[in-house]
Amino acid sequence: MSKLRAKLAGFTLKLFGWDTRQLNGFYKVPKAVVIMAPHTSMNDFTIGRLAAWAYEKPAGFFMKKEALDWPIAGKLLAKMGAIGIDRGNVANHNVELAAERLKNSDELWIVITPEGTRKKVKRWKSGFYKIAQMAEVPILITILDYKKKIITIADEFHPTGDYEADLPIIKKYFEGVTPKHPEFKT
Repeated sequence: MSKLRAKLAGFTLKLFGWDTRQLNGFYKVPKAVVIMAPHTSMNDFTIGRLAAWAYEKPAGFFMKKEALDWPIAGKLLAKMGAIGIDRGNVANHNVELAAERLKNSDELWIVITPEGTRKKVKRWKSGFYKIAQMAEVPILITILDYKKKIITIADEFHPTGDYEADLPIIKKYFEGVTPKHPEFKT
């Protein structure tokens, strides 16, 4: 990764008032599923991408595969870490592909928004949990708080295998967090 890109990304975050000092050393974890919530705005992607660059972390993220078909933008998105998924095909093995990618990497974070969309949803999708479990990597619980302008990796969570029991523990970290659009917070 480019040192210049890291410095520019860090400078840009500071310029817009974002504090990344509360990453608590977790940025040293080489491989992880990073959940970022609450996800209510496209700005979340920009802030998260800048933070990954600032800390020189190779980070992949899911995006509908059609976006990667665009000639120039698709190549740029792929270079930034986009992993194309077919959201219309349930049996497309996206979870397995992501877990395999993590297993075969020396250093990689796969960033996932558990809501699966920027709108309010009834429940989080479980793919992030399954990927972490299959790849045998931790889940880094990452919070974007727009009111405090803080990006925090709150904890490193190791799935127990009981999603229904673990999910309330994970969601507790997001209580009191202010997203860009609070009306969409799940």
